[in-house]
Formats: sequence, C-alpha cells, structure tokens
Amino acid sequence: MAQRSQSASTRAVIEDRLTAATIVISATTGKIISIFHSVLEASSFPAGTPYTDYSPHVLLPGLVDAHVHLNEPGRTEWEGFWTGTRAAAFGGVTTVVDMPLNAIPPTTTVAGLKEKIAAAQGQCWVDVGLYGGIVPGNVHELKSLVRGGVRGFKGFMIDSGVEEFPAVSSEDIAAVFEELADEPTTVMFHAEMIPPVSASIGDDVQFSLPPLVPSGPLDRYQTFLDSRPSSFETYAIAEVLSLAHLAPKLPLHIVHLSATEAIPMIREARAKGVKITTETCFHYLSLAAEQIQEGDTRHKCCPPIREQANQDGLWQELLDMNDSVIKTVVSDHSPCTPNLKLLPAHVPGAESGLEASDQSNGDFFSAWGGISSVGLGISVLWTEAMRRSLPTDETLRNIAMWCSVNTAKQVGLERQKGALKVGMDGDVAVFDDEAEFEVQSNAMLFRNKCSPYQGKTVKAGFSEKTGPAEKDRVTIAGRPAMATIEDDDERLLARIGYKQELKREFNKWSTVSYAISLLGVLGSQPATYGVPISLGGPATAVWAWFIGSVMAMVIASCVAELVSAYPTAGGMYFVTKQVVPPEHVAIWAWIIGWCNFLGQATGVASLAYTIGQMILAGASLNSGYSDGSYGYSPTAAQTVLVALLTLVVFGAICSLTTKALHRVVLWFAPINILATIGICIALLILTPDKRSARFVFTDIEDHSGWGSKGFSFLLGFLNVAWVMTDYDGTTHMSEETHDAAVRGPLAIRLAVLVSGVLGWLLNITFTFCLTPDYMNDIVASPTGLPIAQIFLNAGGRAGGTAMLFFVILVQFFTGATALLANARMTYAFARDEALPFSSFWSKINATTGTPVNAVWLVVVFCGCLNLIGIGSTETITAIFNLCAPCLDLSYVAVLFAHQVYAHRVQFIEGPYTLGKWSKPLNILAISWVVFISVVLFFPTTRPVTATNMNYAIAVAGFVGIFSLGWWWAGARKKYTGPRTQDIMSMVDTFEREDYA
Repeated sequence: MAQRSQSASTRAVIEDRLTAATIVISATTGKIISIFHSVLEASSFPAGTPYTDYSPHVLLPGLVDAHVHLNEPGRTEWEGFWTGTRAAAFGGVTTVVDMPLNAIPPTTTVAGLKEKIAAAQGQCWVDVGLYGGIVPGNVHELKSLVRGGVRGFKGFMIDSGVEEFPAVSSEDIAAVFEELADEPTTVMFHAEMIPPVSASIGDDVQFSLPPLVPSGPLDRYQTFLDSRPSSFETYAIAEVLSLAHLAPKLPLHIVHLSATEAIPMIREARAKGVKITTETCFHYLSLAAEQIQEGDTRHKCCPPIREQANQDGLWQELLDMNDSVIKTVVSDHSPCTPNLKLLPAHVPGAESGLEASDQSNGDFFSAWGGISSVGLGISVLWTEAMRRSLPTDETLRNIAMWCSVNTAKQVGLERQKGALKVGMDGDVAVFDDEAEFEVQSNAMLFRNKCSPYQGKTVKAGFSEKTGPAEKDRVTIAGRPAMATIEDDDERLLARIGYKQELKREFNKWSTVSYAISLLGVLGSQPATYGVPISLGGPATAVWAWFIGSVMAMVIASCVAELVSAYPTAGGMYFVTKQVVPPEHVAIWAWIIGWCNFLGQATGVASLAYTIGQMILAGASLNSGYSDGSYGYSPTAAQTVLVALLTLVVFGAICSLTTKALHRVVLWFAPINILATIGICIALLILTPDKRSARFVFTDIEDHSGWGSKGFSFLLGFLNVAWVMTDYDGTTHMSEETHDAAVRGPLAIRLAVLVSGVLGWLLNITFTFCLTPDYMNDIVASPTGLPIAQIFLNAGGRAGGTAMLFFVILVQFFTGATALLANARMTYAFARDEALPFSSFWSKINATTGTPVNAVWLVVVFCGCLNLIGIGSTETITAIFNLCAPCLDLSYVAVLFAHQVYAHRVQFIEGPYTLGKWSKPLNILAISWVVFISVVLFFPTTRPVTATNMNYAIAVAGFVGIFSLGWWWAGARKKYTGPRTQDIMSMVDTFEREDYA
C-alpha cells in the first residue's frame, strides 16, 4: 500500500490564498505532510504513488458544518448518523457537529452523551462532534460533559418543539454562566423570546401556535412571519448580553441569526469586550419570504426566513470580512418525516394519505419547523453569490473562511480541521464551480426527501470527503450522479476491508429483479407442487405455502439486517466475522461458508435438473397419448444430459460483464410476474371442472403414511422451503450493486413479499384446477410432472405447452441468477483462501471484469452432482433436498452467533435495522429453521424403503464429516476466516483525545 497520496490543482485555497498547489497526504496518519505551491507532475513522486490532478477544479479544505440535527438515537425516522453524514459528504462536508436535541435522550447528561456515541459507532461517513445541551436542572452535568468532549453547549430561550428539551430561563442562564465561567467551551443560544409588546401576540406563539389575533390565513407564510417578528431575536439577545458579565471569559454564540436588527447590538457588545459571535444559515442567505407560496411549509423554520431586504442586509454584513459579527455559515439541518410538515398535495415532498384534515395541511403553525439541507449548502451559497455577481476568487476564499476555518474554530478544532496546512487533517474537498444540477432525490441524501430546495437548479457542488481512515482519498463531483453512490459503496467496502475489484452496474431495479428471479416462484413452485398435495392433500399446498412465506419473511428480514451492515460478495458468510469473537471466527466461518456454498450449489444443480425434467415433460406432452402413456418417456440419462447443457448456458450468461448482466437481469422479474398472473387467469378460465373452496382451503389428508395429518402437513413445507430460500443470494451481488447497503436488504424483503404472494396465488389456482382423483390423475401423471398435467387439462396440448414454456423460461432465469450468486460466493470464499487453488478461482477476468473462473468451477461442480442422477434417482433427490436446510442453517447459524456473542462482540448496524424487534425475530427465525429442518430430513412416506428413504441426512452427514475432517487435517492451520484488512477500528466516529 502506498504510504502517501498527492492531490493537485491549478486552484486551491491555501491559507486564504487561491493558488496552484500539490498536497501530499500521509496514508498512515491521514495528515497533510507537505504542500507545494505549484502543480507537480506525477513523475515527481515515487512510482505507484496515487496522484490526481483535479485542475481546473478547486481544492478546498473539507467543510465543517457546525449546526446539524442528526436525531439519533430516538428519532432515526427523521434522520440518523448514516444518512445524515452521507448527505454531508455529498456536499464536501468532512466534519459535522450534532446538536443536542431531537434525539432521545438529548445530550444533556453524560449518560445521554455515551448513548449517542454508541449509536454513532460505525455509521458515520464523515467526522462527527457532539454538542451538549442546557436545560433547567442539568447544571451539575455540564463540567462532566466538557470532560466528555462535547464541542459546546446549546440552550433554547423559547420552546424547542420537543418536550425533552425545555427552554431555559434567565436564572438558568446565570447558573450556567457561573458553572462554566472558566471552562474551555462555548455556550450557544437559540435566541428568541417574546417581548412584552402586545397582548395580541400572546404566549401561545412560543409554542408555534397561532397568535390570538392572526394577521391572515394560517397557510399563508406572511401570517407566520408576522407572529415571530425581529423583536423576538433582539429581545433574547439583549437578555444574553445582560448576563454576559457573569462569565467575561466564556465565549458566547448566537445560532442561526435571522434578523439584521440584532447586528448593531452584537457589534456594540463586541466592542465592549463581550466574547460573542453569531452564525447565519444558507436558507437565510438564499430564500426570501416574498417567494414562499401558500402552504409550502418546507420553508418553515424558527427564527423564520425573512424578507428580501433582510437577506440583503445579512449578505452585506457577511461580506464585511474585517468587522462582521457573522463569522460562520451553517446548514441548521433540522429534518423530520414528511407527514409532520403537513404539506398540501400540490407541494413536492407531500406525503399522501395524511390523516390530518385538509384545513391543517399547509398550516405553518402546526407544521414542524426546520430546513433540510445538509450537503446542499455550499451549492446553494455559491449559486446565490453568483446571482449577486460577487467576484469568483474572493468568494472561494470567503466560503473557505465562513464554512471551514471559522466553523472549525467555533467548535475548538482549528488545530486539525478547517484549513489546508501541513500537520492538519487531510480533509480535501474538490469543488467544481462550473457544474450545475437540479436538486432532486438523488442529490438529497438525507433520510427524508423534503426540502425547499427541491426542484431548484443550483451551481457547483462536491462529492465525497476524506474520512479518518481515508484522508488520502479525494474524489471529484459537483453532480448528483450515480457515481456518488458508487463511491460511497467503494468506500464502505474499503472500510470492511476488501478492495473494489468488481464493477458496480446493478441499480435499484436490476437488483430487485435479480432478487425476485432468484426465488423464481413461477419456475420453482410448479416444479415441486406435487410434493405437498401428494403428502398432505390440497389444503396443505395452500396453507404450508402461506405459513412458510410468513416465516421466510421473518428469516429474510433478519438476514437483511445483518447484510445491510456488511454488503459484500460473501453475504452471511462474511457477516460471521462481525458477530463471532476473533478466536472463534475461523471455525464458524468455515462451517457457515461450506453450508452456504453447498446449499447454493445443490440448488443450482437441482434447478438445472428440474429444467431438464420440464423440457422433456413438454416433449412427452407433445408425443401423442395412447393406452395410458405418452409416446415418449424420458430416461434419467436424457434428463441429466439436458441439465448439463442447461448448466453450460448458465455459465455462458454468468460470464458476461456486470453491465451486460444488469441489462439481462432487468427483464427477469417483469416476465416472471406477468407470466404468473397470466397463467393463473388462463387456468381459472380454461379449466372446465374446478374444485370447491372447501376442497382447496380445508382438505388436509394423510397421504404420507405416517398416520398423522399434522405431520403430513408439515412434510408439505418442502415445496415452500425449496423455493423461498437463498435470501442472501442478492447480497452476493453487493460488490456489483450501487448503494448495496440499502438496496440489497430492500430487494431481499421485496422479493420474499412478491414471491410469497405470487406463489400463494399459484398454489390456490393449481389446487382449484385439481381433479377429484388427483392422486392418480395429477400426481401420478404419465407426463412425470403434475403441473404439466394441470396445464394439459386446461389448455390442451398447445395451451399446456405454452404455459409450460413460461414456467421453464422463469425457471431458467432462476437457475442463471442462482448460479451467479453461487459464483460470487465461490469468488468470496476463494478470496479468503478457503478453496484449493484459491488464487485461481478468485481471479478477476481482465476482459469481463467478473470472476469467470469461479463461474465455471460452479458449472463443473454442479454438473458432477447432476451426473449422479444417471445412476441413482434417490441419491440425487437427497442431494437436492440439502439445498433448503443447508442455506437456512447457514443463515440461522449466523443469527444464533449474533445472539450468543452479543455481549462480547459489538454489532454495528447498517441502514436497515429491525430495532427492538431484532432479537425476538432472530429467535423466531432460529427456532423455525431448526424445527422445519428436522421435519424435512424425515422420509416423506411410510413404510420406509430403500427407494423412498430421504437420504439427505446421510449426505449432509457425509459432507459435514468431510468438511470438518478437512478442517482438522490441515485447513485450520491456513484458513483464518474472511481475510480483510483490519481497518474497521480505524474509522471510529470519534477520536477520544479530539472529540468525545
């Protein structure tokens, strides 16, 4: 690994100068180790050293947004560390400082501080600092919070809007000043108070309720603005200044100054020696009251956005760089869920189905106050500056001062943040001042896409930041393109410990299509429909699928939570490393990896085999029927031959480039869904003699011979267990998917939901189409495939063949996607030296950019499994029966380890989490899989003979003995588990000596 990296440009803001520069950053410490005031050539540095010339874009110090509400823990539906800091990185922000309120608990105690630090671990895309809060009665906590590392304190002088963070009185402020008089901290105020001016205003205004005598309709912005005049701010600031003498050395700060009327009094106080500064916000500098439409509560904030003349006054003060009282510009990102904004339907971002009455929609007094803008601020600021025709070079220097240098100083980080200097953190932002984009959801990376900037065209922008473990990484942006998400994914993969080798081409739709196709309900469900009806009767097929689908959703949700945190090609196999103590990782990962590999391989082999069965059943269907049999009856060897040819075609498809795979897979799900619905409709219309609802939903039989309808019903779960599995198959494509930590879990859950519903519809439809003597007419059909007989009965030879064609086509899609998942798992397994000749199998093909060798290893292995079918149908059936138990057991083993070792191994959640339901759902998933796996290892019929024996348990035992024997024979000396660079510990959100 290179020990340093170089970033160069003809324009860089270095110590308040715009100059050419080459910045050298240590890869070990993340610090700037030298700066050359010219653009050096790459040849000036040792060969292999990372070097990028970003000319003509501007190198700025990473921005420090000193006013952000991240709301975690407690209100993560509003915002969270993961989404908020990622949005910040999009806008060139490399450090955010989180406000103490809107999270539950607020950061008003040491316990609350520790809880917030714990919540932030592993979730932050940028450096994060925390403020402490001032509320009535917490004076005794303040010094401990200073020792804990908070970057300052904030108190409200008016109702905050959340009950856990009440406003402070003048007496409270006096006590705080006395307590913190000699502490190295800053005390900040939301400075609004109701002055004793008019009874028509009333105390209700401080709770954002309408005044006693409103000046107009409540959905008109001017009415709201009239209720919070500038005197609210001037009166509160005057109160703070009157108490400043109690702590003359204590720095004071007014947050989000809106009213220009307060500027003279602050300037006068500073002239008298009061240590007070103030900030303003991007929205006060870019939005004006005259432009706000009726009901557009996206603009509501407190203090309010004022008139254009007030905005002009703020700019005038800000541009007085020598004497301005406004030292910093921040976002005051204060989001909420869209429903709390009470937006009318015509306003972008409005949430449909609100329970509030039409009269309350657009009510500025009832709506939550706060502007969502983190990551957009500098683009907004630059756009407004250019509109005002301000000098380009001077504005670049000013932005660095307002949003980096001074904000870092405000929170006590001026020795490491806010400037491009030797010895400082290598936080470099690449600014494209010529770019232009429209603010839409792809540019609003915060959780809830509800912002007054939506739909506006802004100029310039940023992309990523360079974080604590990656201060040598600088990437260019300025446009909210998919590359932004791709870079985030690559960075997350690097944090996990793997190099990005595969190309990310899968988007949201191809990922969902892949996940749905992986389950392939129209192909796989018909292939095994005969099992439940032949064992437990018609109702078993219906209700076993329903119950199994519900449990599949439970398991899938638990899997999704884990792989959301660690989206790698290894899937649940890799997650093992993050939930098991280091000394046990190797053996756990070995067993889980082999279970997953074997389960997927047997699944792929069985899919190819069933395609062979269905193709030859179609041939039989069209061969002519006489004397109780068809003219053509396929042999086992012929079925295996078709299966082998199918595997070769699978391999050819899976050897394509990722972009080609994305384009192909995109069509799989639509065809699957439309064909399923079409076949259901066709069968219900064309089948002449359908069964009753009572037959379909209540008729449970004991066809298994076990003497128990209940046990026969349980054996019927083989159908749904075989189809609804391989949940983490989608995750094996994570390293080729944009925004994998979010889209992977979503695709997994959506696929189970869609497949569960479609599969249930198919089961119900097929069961309505059974004959009275279905055991002889359907189960024992001469076609060799029960569903083929159902199609034949409904559509005749032509119609039945057409329906069977779509089943085969979808099953083909399923087989191709399953082999793709198996190949990526093989690649991940080989990458960790878990296979013989691992370096060969993990090699990325230079032409396709995909692990082609791993693809053909899977083809050959699955082909060998299928060859067994020539000699023994019972043995190959037993091997195929391993698919569901092996996969499900590999999942629940990780879930089990996660629960058992939770007290020893801290798990860092990803974007998708089950929250308080995580543990109970994990326990339910584990219990269900263990129970149903035991059932599915039983012989399906009695009396048990050599022919009908379920040999799955014997095959599983053989594989278990083989893999464990190999482990003890020598693998344990070489294999250490997933082989990552152990850099997760380097990306902690906080450095204790610097933050908290």
